[in-house]
Amino acid sequence: MKLKTKVLVICSLLALTMLLVACPKNKHKPDNSAIPPPQTFVGYGIVNKWHTIDPEKLANELAARGLNITHIEYAAMNDGPINASFDFHHDAYKKFITAMRAKGIWTFVNVINWNRVDMCSEALNDAWYMNELNFIKSMGTSRIILQPVSEWVGGRNHACWPKAKRWHDLTKANWAGLTSWNRTSRPKSPEGWGHYFEYHPCNINDLGPKFAIMTTDCGGPIDYYQGGNDEGMVVRKAELERYVRNVLRSGHHFIYYGFRQRTIDTGAMDAIARGKQ
Repeated sequence: MKLKTKVLVICSLLALTMLLVACPKNKHKPDNSAIPPPQTFVGYGIVNKWHTIDPEKLANELAARGLNITHIEYAAMNDGPINASFDFHHDAYKKFITAMRAKGIWTFVNVINWNRVDMCSEALNDAWYMNELNFIKSMGTSRIILQPVSEWVGGRNHACWPKAKRWHDLTKANWAGLTSWNRTSRPKSPEGWGHYFEYHPCNINDLGPKFAIMTTDCGGPIDYYQGGNDEGMVVRKAELERYVRNVLRSGHHFIYYGFRQRTIDTGAMDAIARGKQ
């Protein structure tokens, strides 16, 4: 090979190397596999501190008990104020979704809790929402139920309700996967919008409307089942088991909302698993 040709080959290889370094291969290609959802969802989630736990351990514990869904608040009510330095736990989300899919577990992703104190701030604008929606999309739609906002239209942050409506419109236009609806926190149906609707019962005898995803995201059930436990762990396991059984017999789905929990509550999962038998 002539010297001039060798130089050209070396330069080409160097240029290709620089290009690959500048444009690294995406290690997380979107998984948009159209997996049929189960007839009934039954599960448990550490909704606020999901990004601090071992997702593989959670996925294994859920699968071992025959539970098929978990729940996270992507931007939780008790996260810090959203600003330029806010950490949206992108790396944790990638690991979490990957771990759940590996065990066949679905994830209910509530993008943001409307009860945040900064919900009406200028930082939480349409551009912010689309940026985070696009990130969530980058991991794909497979085994995800996406809910743009929880508990909107009610007493809190009423001045910016139109923003929640816009975010639902943006989701419908940009998300091809399954969706859920939670206007007022206790809707009676998807109201023509989502594939599912989430209902937050505020007492332990409320079985909600048929076909709802019954999620125990309200002070009454949370305080009752946790029984004052400082770590938010379920104390009244037999009562939780009974409630799960009644919910499922009524034709609903069920997810336990692990508010205040920082560690995986296997006792709560055991009670849920017994309730679905």
